[in-house]
Amino acid sequence: MKDIIDLLATSSTYPMISPRGKVFFKSTKKVVLDADKAREIIERLKIRTAGDCEKIRAEVRKRAAELRENRPIREWIEEERPREMLVKYGPETLSLSKLMAIILRIGREGISAEELSKRLLNKFGTLREIDSSPNLLVKSEMSQK
Repeated sequence: MKDIIDLLATSSTYPMISPRGKVFFKSTKKVVLDADKAREIIERLKIRTAGDCEKIRAEVRKRAAELRENRPIREWIEEERPREMLVKYGPETLSLSKLMAIILRIGREGISAEELSKRLLNKFGTLREIDSSPNLLVKSEMSQK
C-alpha cells in the first residue's frame, strides 16, 4: 500500500468519487492513470465510498508534504520570511522577488510564493512586462510548475 501512496503523492493524484458512486482519479499535475492502473489501485486500496476516498486523499496529502523539498514560507526561519523582512528592514532592502512574493501571498503545491515570483520575473524580465501581459499568461505560468 505504501508504494501506491508514494506513487499518488509524487504525481499529486487523488481518488475522487462521482455523484453516481464511480471512483476516479484527479491530478493537480498533467498525469493521467490508464484505466487498468486506476482499477488496480482502486482494488488494492479497497476504495468503495466517499469516506474511503477522503481517507486515501489525507494519506496522499500527508505523504506529498513529507516528500516536498520546498517548504512553505510560513515554515521558514523568521529572519528569511519576506513579510518579516519587510517590517524589519523596509521595502528598499528587499529583492524584487521577495516584494513580489508578498504581493502574491501564496505559491502552489511544492513551490513557494518567492520561487514563483522568481520564475515569473525570469520569464517576463520586469514587473512592467508582467503587468502588461494578459492575465491568462500569468495564470498559465502559475499553473505550470
